[in-house]
Amino acid sequence: METVGIDPRSYKHIYVYGTPRGATNLFCALLHNHTNIVAINHRSTRKYLNHLIETKRSAERSHWLFNIKDLIYEKGGPAKDFTCISYILFDKVHWASDRAFQHVELTLSRVRSGLADGIVLIRHPLQVLKSMDNFHRRYGRPRWALTRFNVLRYLVQYFLPQLWLLKIKGIYGIVVEAFVKNLPYSYRDLCEKLGIPFELRFADFRLTFEDALTWTGGKFVIRKSEVVGGGSFLTSKSIKAPAQDVYFDPISGEPTWGYGQFNPALPLNPERLMRSNENFDLPTSSLIREVFCKGISKKDVDYLFETRLLDVERLREFDMKGIGNIMFHLLNRFPPPKWLQWSWKYLRSRPY
Repeated sequence: METVGIDPRSYKHIYVYGTPRGATNLFCALLHNHTNIVAINHRSTRKYLNHLIETKRSAERSHWLFNIKDLIYEKGGPAKDFTCISYILFDKVHWASDRAFQHVELTLSRVRSGLADGIVLIRHPLQVLKSMDNFHRRYGRPRWALTRFNVLRYLVQYFLPQLWLLKIKGIYGIVVEAFVKNLPYSYRDLCEKLGIPFELRFADFRLTFEDALTWTGGKFVIRKSEVVGGGSFLTSKSIKAPAQDVYFDPISGEPTWGYGQFNPALPLNPERLMRSNENFDLPTSSLIREVFCKGISKKDVDYLFETRLLDVERLREFDMKGIGNIMFHLLNRFPPPKWLQWSWKYLRSRPY
């Protein structure tokens, strides 16, 4: 099955504009459960978009084939009947680097022309920052520590661009906490927008896996495992996870993990995505407020601190100031200029 090619020219594209620690892997795995959608992981998404840029080809003309290892699951995953696929979903398009500017520009041109759909996936920025800092404390990733410069980096590289994308016609905004909390209703609404049927099992990983056959034809089983799935950062450190339920292929014996250490065998817990903001101590809260006030108005910063479940329409009304106003003015008038790309590169090169 590894040799079966998935030609992106055969399907309509959905681009998910997300952030690190923004629950994009969870969201894309949920959509991958749908019989009409196949989800591509963020590494393969990046390679594909780089290919389009380097060859200066459109997505319609470019020859490229995805296979099983490019999907949102590290290994295995629920079996797909590719004759039923109508959408190919690309995980985590964002402005994390100078090259990624071109990714956004390329994909937005297709969304604006009606050739593709775009989804801005918003996770509460305070929860993103908390998740980054927790990851740093547990595994050691200085770029995600809660320092003034790293908070500014997150604001400029991720949150402000997401607010700008929300204001673009044709972009569909989703708050991931609300999406997960209101499953399956949120899933049904998204299917209606995409014009594809909805079934209750799409919103339930256990139903999807228990009904599916693996690529080798054996049914999935659940066993305890300490294996860590997900990104190369964890696997490079040989880190073991606490023993937890994991789906296993009974033929190959391989555990099935989603990218980013997402485990579909664990029940979805909206509260995990919506931890109370009161866990920030006063100095940290003050630091985040001070940095965010450089890009958005004080009333909008207060809204972020006072609201656990954000509203997309309220986010669209955010009032930009300072660096936020400058960014919006430039992005609305010009394609991302070279000096702005260089500024991103400069931000990434600075100490933490």
